[in-house]
Amino acid sequence: MGGVFNAVGGSVRGVQLAGVGNRVFGEMKGLQVAGVFNGVGENVSGVQIAGVGNHVSGEVKGLQIAGVFNKADTVRGVQIAGVVNLANEAPGTTQLASILNNSESTVGSQLAGIANKAKKVSGVQVAGIVNIADSSDYPIGLLNFIKNGEQSLSVAVNEDSYLGLQFRSGGRV
Repeated sequence: MGGVFNAVGGSVRGVQLAGVGNRVFGEMKGLQVAGVFNGVGENVSGVQIAGVGNHVSGEVKGLQIAGVFNKADTVRGVQIAGVVNLANEAPGTTQLASILNNSESTVGSQLAGIANKAKKVSGVQVAGIVNIADSSDYPIGLLNFIKNGEQSLSVAVNEDSYLGLQFRSGGRV
């Protein structure tokens, strides 16, 4: 436990608390809490909570919560951020953010106020504005751009004889 900052050259097992920041060059197993920033050079098994951001160079198995951002190579669990979540791979993971969720590969589910982006979504994508994915069966948003999803164009005439053109791009449902 450090008043301002903790730096560990190896690994940590247990609880790490700091007013400003924690930095672990090895693995972190347990609970890591900082007023501003947590950084781990290898893997995390447990919970990370930071006022601003969490960054893990390896894999997170557990929960990341941050006021601004979470970033990890691989996440297996949940990411919750005030602004943005970033993961290269997040199979089975749920990402929740006010602005943006991004997974460069597979993700479980994503919920964002503005946008979600992933290669493959195995669950639900919900965004206030846009969802982008190569494949997502359940995108819910104002705009859904799903590369391998349904893409159709239709023309309709209503009872007032107005002609309408509709383009649909999204999941199967």
